[in-house]
Amino acid sequence: MPCRWDLPNANMTKVNIDGAAKNNPGETGVGAGAVGRNSNSEFVFVYSRNIGIATNYMAECTAILEGMEVAVIKGRASIWVESDSRAAVTAFNSGKIPWQLKQRWRELHTKLTLCTITSTWREVNFTANKAANFGVELGTEILRMWWETPMGL
Repeated sequence: MPCRWDLPNANMTKVNIDGAAKNNPGETGVGAGAVGRNSNSEFVFVYSRNIGIATNYMAECTAILEGMEVAVIKGRASIWVESDSRAAVTAFNSGKIPWQLKQRWRELHTKLTLCTITSTWREVNFTANKAANFGVELGTEILRMWWETPMGL
């Protein structure tokens, strides 16, 4: 697997996600870091949220799900999710995601025309990592969303 960030195809949104937990389990941030970009590499959205006490794995899985939910809210139905958590990617691709997320995943999946979930190197996923760590610093259940490139990202 090459260590590089690739553009999505035309009419596709790429959502790089990351989850972060300070301690494991511990205070958790979901940056469904969700840094969504189009095929021109333009930001579609950036998303950060603190989900409270959880494990790293749950933060990663939640980030995948919520990153796609935000993309769908933005009218995107063709989504490529990229995560640096192979375990979370494997869980979604095999249908063995945490039970707490299964119903939301089923509902979301019906709204997608194309959904690809792949893993990447942590070094490539740095903007999602920044968004996730920002989420950890937010108060519990606080959500921060940007519809354009935020300062410092």
